Parts: sequence; structure tokens; C-alpha cells
Amino acid sequence: MPGKNEKTVGRHFLPGSVLPAATAPLGPGGRSYPGRVLGGKFSPALVRRVVDCIRRMQAMEDIPSPAILYVAAWRRADRVIWYEYASPRLLELLQVKVQELPLFFKNSIEDRRVYRTPGDLPEIHTHEELETQRPDLRREARDSGGLAAVYKLALPGGRRVWLKDQARVETWEPDGVSLSVGCLTEVTREMEAEEARRLAEEKLLQARKLEAAGQLAGGIAHDFNNLLAVILGNLELADMETPRKSPAAGRLAEAQAAVEKARELTRRFITFSGGGAPRLSRVDLLPILETCLARLQEDRMGMALSGCTVKGSLSPAPGLPGVLADPDQIAQVFSNLLENARDAMPLGGTVQVSAEPLRVTSALDPFLPYLPPGGYVRVAVQDQGHGIPEKDLPRVFDPYFTTRERGQEKGLGLGLSVAWSIVRKHNGHIRLESGPGKGTTALVVLPAAND
Repeated sequence: MPGKNEKTVGRHFLPGSVLPAATAPLGPGGRSYPGRVLGGKFSPALVRRVVDCIRRMQAMEDIPSPAILYVAAWRRADRVIWYEYASPRLLELLQVKVQELPLFFKNSIEDRRVYRTPGDLPEIHTHEELETQRPDLRREARDSGGLAAVYKLALPGGRRVWLKDQARVETWEPDGVSLSVGCLTEVTREMEAEEARRLAEEKLLQARKLEAAGQLAGGIAHDFNNLLAVILGNLELADMETPRKSPAAGRLAEAQAAVEKARELTRRFITFSGGGAPRLSRVDLLPILETCLARLQEDRMGMALSGCTVKGSLSPAPGLPGVLADPDQIAQVFSNLLENARDAMPLGGTVQVSAEPLRVTSALDPFLPYLPPGGYVRVAVQDQGHGIPEKDLPRVFDPYFTTRERGQEKGLGLGLSVAWSIVRKHNGHIRLESGPGKGTTALVVLPAAND
């Protein structure tokens, strides 16, 4: 039993009056103490430090402040992290118990941002990167004696919050323990504003880049189209004067077909350059998607000769609403996407096309930036190819960029640029999701006609 001048804290007996009995360190809301230091075999100095931190933080809970206080700890030996104290407001915000915090943070952090120099871009660690970098980040925090980062957390129910973390990291060498004594501040509004500003800058840069390339492409396309008209006219005259059974007749037919393909290419240039404003009307997407897939199926015979078979699959949601669109231009979008999907599977596979209604509730949706709230239709075109390297994803909509070989049969890198230009003029959104070995999914979102 402890003596008269000793207080019981956990299973540790501390000499003297370190804590009044009425304020013995409990968990938030009067729950039992959640940590390990006060009940384990640690040095008296470390125990006194933890007790002092808990006492001070509990006393500050009644003071109105945006700061959310905590004390975290980890051993260097096993790298296991736990919490000696966590503010009740943190547990209420995240809807978890204090014992669940380490696993919750591990699973819920979508990215971690470190602002090393004011005004510079942050150093961003994704969820996947954190899985392997946590030991190095803890070592860095221990060596520097401090931690300053911003976390984006995915909460149950789909809500996202941003928390700014500022902490002092103390190393207790005899115990092999590091303490992180810090506070969290919710900065969701500020970070959403920063994200909106960054997205606006990226969108403006992309638009300017495509506008410059489009002006060049449009000028060339108009001149080239005039030359093609002359060539095609002369070919038709020559064909009229050539006997049907003459060997030259076949060559003239091939030349005419090549000129028609070239004219189709110039039409893409003109569309990409900003010409051809869409004539919007209510359009049912299913017939368009079925026609585009049928064309893909028609190409199977030619591809089968090279040992490649690509199949198409369409899965529309029941009661799919119509969209506000120009049917010819939207058909061009899906034709381009299906051609890309086919070319991504030289050994064959299945292109899966799905369509479903979508409701956008916020203009700051990170996955659908700048779409006004309302009803939409989302179409996904998914292939089973090798995928696109992450470093190439930011450039896939750039004109003339392609990950395939250039040439008559491999494309010129305009398909996605044209699709982006058309979708933008339809007040919609298009993006690609991909990764090495995971295939590629093209997502197109268009305004619903009945909203």
C-alpha cells in the first residue's frame, strides 16, 4: 500500500503530491486511462512528464480554443504507437475510441502535407506512400525534435476533414520511447479553399495550353482540308475515266479512302481547335454507346487476323436519364475512348462500359471539380490493359501526347485532347484513373437533361 504522502497513478506510485487525487489522469470523459507509461515499467522521469502533460491538457479542456490536444508515444523497438491522452473533442470529431486512434489514422489519412518553407509547395505523401514511409517520418520527427504537417482524413460517411498537426517530439533514451506532445487544429475550410485555388490554376493552365495548340491545329486543318478537297475531286474524276477492271481502279479507291480518313482527321483538328460549337438537345446515351460498341465489335474481324480479340460489354443503370449534348460530338468522345481502350489491349480483352445517374452536391467535390450541384450521368469506359504510369497521368489530355508508338495505325495523340475539348464545351468533366497493371478507366460526366 502507498504511504500517506504517495498518490496512486495507474499502477505506479509517485512520491509526493504530483497530482491531486481529484484530477488523477483518466481518459477523456472520465474513461479509464488509455496509455501504457503510467502502468508500465518506465523511468520515474518519463512517468512524471506524462502525468504533467495530462494534467495540463485536462485543465485546458475547459478553455475555449480551436486546439485539440494529445500526447502520443511510440517505442523505437517495435514501432507501435499509442496515445497517452487524446482530447474528447478529437474523439467526438472522428467518432472513435482513444484505443482506436492509431489504426484509424493509419487507415484514414488520404495524404500528409509538410510545409517546410513558407510560400513553397507542400511535400505531399499519399496514403500508399505512408504505408512504407512511416518509420522514416517518425525518425525524422524524433531527430528534428518537432512535427508540423497537415492531414486529410476520410471520416465514416464520406466526409473529409483536414487537421493541422503541430507537436514537440521528446526522446527518452533510457526508456526507448518518443513522446509527441502536440495539438491538432481543424483547417478544413482553409485547405478546401487552397485546393479550389490549385484546381483553378491547373484548369486555367490546361485551357491555355490547349488553346495555344488548338489555334495552331485549327489553322493547319482548314488549309489542309482545302487541299484534300482538291485531291479528292481529282481522284473522283480519274476514277470516272478509269475502267472498272483496270488495276488503277483499285489503287484510286484506296487513295480516296485514305483521303476520307485524312478529312476525318482534319475534322478532329477543327473540333479540338474550338470550332464546331455543340448543338445541345436531350440525348439518350444508350443508342450512342451501343453504336460505338458495335463499331468496336466490327473491328474484331480485322484484329482477329493479328491474334487479338477485343470484346465490348455495356451495363447501364435502370432508368438512366438523358443528357444535354450534341449527339455527333458525344459519339466522337466515346469512339475515341473505345479506340484507346482497344489499343491498350493488343492481346485482347474486354472493354466494360457502364452508365449511371449521379448527383453532385458540392462544387468543391475533389473528384468532380467545378461541376455545379445538380443531376448528371456518369459513363465509365474500363479496359484490361497494362495501365498508364502515374508520371504520365497529368499529361494524358495534352495534345499530341501518347504512350503508344506514332504512326498510321497507332494514332497521333489527339483522341483524348479532342474528348477533353468536347466534354468541356458540354459543361461536363472527364478524367482517367489508371495504374501500372490495373488497366485504365475513363470517366465522363455530362449534365442530365431532366434536371
